[in-house]
Amino acid sequence: KIWLKQAYDTVAFYNGTYKMTKYMLKCDSLAQIPNEKGKIKNKYRNDNAPVIKQYKGNLINGGVIYINKGDNSTAEKFFGTYVDLASAPMLQEKEQKVDSFATVSAYYGCIAAVRSKDWAYVTKYAPTVIAQGKPDEAKAATEWLTNGYGETKDTVKWVAALKDGIVKYPSDNYFFLNLVNYYSSKGKVSDAQNFADEMIAKDPNNATYTFVKGYLYELSKDYENAVKYYKMSTEKKPDYAQAWSYMGRAYISRAMDIDANTSTQAKDYNRKQGMITALYGMAKPCYEKVRELKPDDKSLWLNGLYAVYYRLGTKGPQFDEIQKMYEEQAKQ
Repeated sequence: KIWLKQAYDTVAFYNGTYKMTKYMLKCDSLAQIPNEKGKIKNKYRNDNAPVIKQYKGNLINGGVIYINKGDNSTAEKFFGTYVDLASAPMLQEKEQKVDSFATVSAYYGCIAAVRSKDWAYVTKYAPTVIAQGKPDEAKAATEWLTNGYGETKDTVKWVAALKDGIVKYPSDNYFFLNLVNYYSSKGKVSDAQNFADEMIAKDPNNATYTFVKGYLYELSKDYENAVKYYKMSTEKKPDYAQAWSYMGRAYISRAMDIDANTSTQAKDYNRKQGMITALYGMAKPCYEKVRELKPDDKSLWLNGLYAVYYRLGTKGPQFDEIQKMYEEQAKQ
């Protein structure tokens, strides 16, 4: 029908191409088994290889159709088979040049696999995109591969992929933050601190690196240094809402820590109450700044601002507005 330029069922044609390719590959692998005399007589390869070469482009066409239909698992098979042909013994003698379409197939196959959460597929084919893809494709594939190792619980490869991502894409905070969170969750705060120091040394102007350094100090309850590094982050990036929020939290955490260790003796009590009030006063502009930057993200400022206003005895419309928001949130 194609030859006669008649209408034909394209889906059936692409499915036929896929099945034909798989059968021919299997045929070739069986034909490579030595006979009883130890000799290999593969009489099919010379006929089948040109056929696959002629029609293999339709594997990509079929993959595109299925990924557009939302059938990601079938799309994976088409794209993956095309990529596999690059290493198929029966084609290696015929195809000496690097097939750029194999990289394209690996890229779109990984997109389908990410959608269907087929992480084993991602870890198999993402390296092809990383090695041969365009810069933006390689960057996306590096993140997919990292996710894949994480989802399949391969911690060693996951950590290695995070470190590789940090080296290749130092401005992308995804890799750095995940690695630091891993160190922190495993109680390896000192390792995380050392790693953060290394990254700050490499890129002193990166606000995320100093933010993480502050966060690690906060985990260790060293609130003074936490505030120091959060402040450095906001100086590098004035609209860094999370750093402003965490700075306010560090002030309050330090105040609560002092309050918990205050004796009942009048002199000590009065002195420390003054320190606590001062710390809440320092937290106030931090949360107000967050509210200005992220008015819709109440998780970053509402509770903190309510605590500050309450402690400082703020009255009038300013407090009434925050109290109403706080009470509405409590009902949800």
